[in-house]
Amino acid sequence: MSSKRAAGKSLEGGVVCEIGPGPGGITRCILESGVRELHVVEKDERFLHSLNILNQASGNIMKIHNEDILYFPMATIFPEDLKQKWDDRPPNIHLIGNLPFNVSTPLIIRWLEQIADRTGAWKSGRVRMTLTFQKEVAERLVSDILDDQRSRLSVMSQNYCNVIHKFNIPGRIFEPPPDVDVGVVHFVPKREATIQVPFKVLEKVVRHTFHFRQKMCKRGISTLFPSDEPNLTKRIFYESDVDPSTRPYLLTLEEFKRLCNVYYDICKENPGLHIKEHYEGVADLDESKMTTEELEFHYFQLHDFDNNTKLDGLELFKAMSHVLPSEMIDDKAKDEIDTGKTQAQIDKEKADRMFKYIEDVVDKILEDDDLDNDGFLTYWEFVYARKKQEIQAAAEKNKKKFS
Repeated sequence: MSSKRAAGKSLEGGVVCEIGPGPGGITRCILESGVRELHVVEKDERFLHSLNILNQASGNIMKIHNEDILYFPMATIFPEDLKQKWDDRPPNIHLIGNLPFNVSTPLIIRWLEQIADRTGAWKSGRVRMTLTFQKEVAERLVSDILDDQRSRLSVMSQNYCNVIHKFNIPGRIFEPPPDVDVGVVHFVPKREATIQVPFKVLEKVVRHTFHFRQKMCKRGISTLFPSDEPNLTKRIFYESDVDPSTRPYLLTLEEFKRLCNVYYDICKENPGLHIKEHYEGVADLDESKMTTEELEFHYFQLHDFDNNTKLDGLELFKAMSHVLPSEMIDDKAKDEIDTGKTQAQIDKEKADRMFKYIEDVVDKILEDDDLDNDGFLTYWEFVYARKKQEIQAAAEKNKKKFS
């Protein structure tokens, strides 16, 4: 695959950050295009040797980062002389990547927020991205109205970027090969987003709307407000001039813009409203009165943020933070902490250990319990994983009791 086809534009003289290069198939093409510098971010240590060989052959213009892209400080790697003002043409800086399927959706949402705020890589200007996704996610990213694949991801992406589904690639050519085909999507940040409210406001309105994607949009919009304030739901539709009977996937960007503008005005009149969640039937349920089966579904639904009936890596991380037994997390956080440290240092170390413990649990679940190996957990895979965690917690509790 040529680098020009992968990125859509000449890379000559530019700086590229490649995410998930694996053994270096696309990396070779990027190097051959005459880039000034190439940063590769690869978490899997199995590929470091082949990447080092490529670096030596290229004259050491590669910088290899054996890190997780979720935590990689991308803003620090791009040179000052390539930066452009936001309204100017995009800088000769590119993100090219084979994203891990289990984190691709939350990762692109995070990057869209950085585009909105002009932070991270986008401190350097309108940095372009050429990224791979599962084919169905790639199609969702570019879905227009009348397409029942249109989703929260479609609206968020198209608000901040011009998004093009370039082509598809058979999954078998990747190493290791996924079980699904892959879509290549090109993003060019817009000079001005269509919807100008703060990112968190837009994300919340769109998320709530699509939470009930097959119902009239008034059902999802109503969950933005407390159940004892029905007039606020009526107001948002009256002032935005949006038909409340419209299905979410039929709403245009312009209609979402009007909904968001009215919602933002209501939030400014009612401080604190925006930071509260009002999912009737989801977040406000009394967990103490639920059956085991109802509780399982509640946890799953509560953390399925993009409403695609599957949990990706970050959604699963949030879910396990919520459902792992607190004493189990606390015990892991307290292990081997040097009591000679200050309280602030101890608290930070505990927090870091808790984070690492939950991250390890999520990695283990995706490795062992993702039965169809697609990088996501279905509801039943999630239930199975939860049962295993409960059994493990009980076993560890008994072990301590009798030791």
